[in-house]
Amino acid sequence: MIHACDIRYVAHLGGPEALGELAWAEAQRRGEHAHATLVRGDGVPWMWKQAVPHFSHQRVDWYHAKRYLAAAGQALHGQNDAARQRWRDRRETHR
Repeated sequence: MIHACDIRYVAHLGGPEALGELAWAEAQRRGEHAHATLVRGDGVPWMWKQAVPHFSHQRVDWYHAKRYLAAAGQALHGQNDAARQRWRDRRETHR
């Protein structure tokens, strides 16, 4: 089983432009390389725009991925609760 260890976060109060540079600086400070660092986010485009130039792995976090699945299920199946739930359940565990 793979698991994360020694997790670090970078925060910045201000515009998004500096966030990618700050995250990259933290990875460099820790001696990490782009191929070994995973950037997790909520899926907003500006975040990926900051991560892509520096890091080779980006993933939407589980909480937001489930919310996106729920919205897609609603769009596909409307008020049919049973169909929406079956569709979402199959995709939550899809690998």
